[in-house]
Amino acid sequence: MIILITGGARSGKSGFSEELAVEIRKKTGESKNIAYIATSEIYDEEFKKRIAIHKQKRPAFFTTYEECLDIHEMIKSIFSKHNVFIIECLTTWLGNIFYKNRKTNNIEIKTEKILNEITVLFKDNKIKSFSSGVLCNKKKAFKKITGKIKKNDKILLLVSNELGLGIIPENKDARIYRDIHGRINQKITGVSSHVFFLVSGIPLKIK
Repeated sequence: MIILITGGARSGKSGFSEELAVEIRKKTGESKNIAYIATSEIYDEEFKKRIAIHKQKRPAFFTTYEECLDIHEMIKSIFSKHNVFIIECLTTWLGNIFYKNRKTNNIEIKTEKILNEITVLFKDNKIKSFSSGVLCNKKKAFKKITGKIKKNDKILLLVSNELGLGIIPENKDARIYRDIHGRINQKITGVSSHVFFLVSGIPLKIK
């Protein structure tokens, strides 16, 4: 199963994804640790401290992996060790690819290939989602989802920002980044069993 969690900056996406992962683990009686794949690259001491604080807040049954580019290879290398995975987040990951690849003409092809390799491992069209377009409290969302999951099922929670709701960027590269990001979100939505849009900490079920 693939679950996409999107929304604006500081909308509660990360917290919601972690809480949902914990609930899935608890309801299914899962004994394996949750794999937390962090895509941020540590670039200064201040950011290093922020990451350390986030790690401390997560329960001991979270195993953190750091990979800023080849997230598909990371997933495949640890696939047998975990059943619940979080990628946090696609927005940062795409930014890393832009930074490492100054020529933007091949970026979309590269990102699609990587995401295709990941989604094929988790995709399950047999699972039907509950009614969409409704604001729901977390308990309701967790109950609806965990009721469809069995122990040892492979679950991927993808966190991504919803960009493009504001002013069109003046910078050309920023516009290309925004457009590719939007198309990535659309394609992930197409293979996701559930999609949540976070609004000021409240989950809106859109699929």
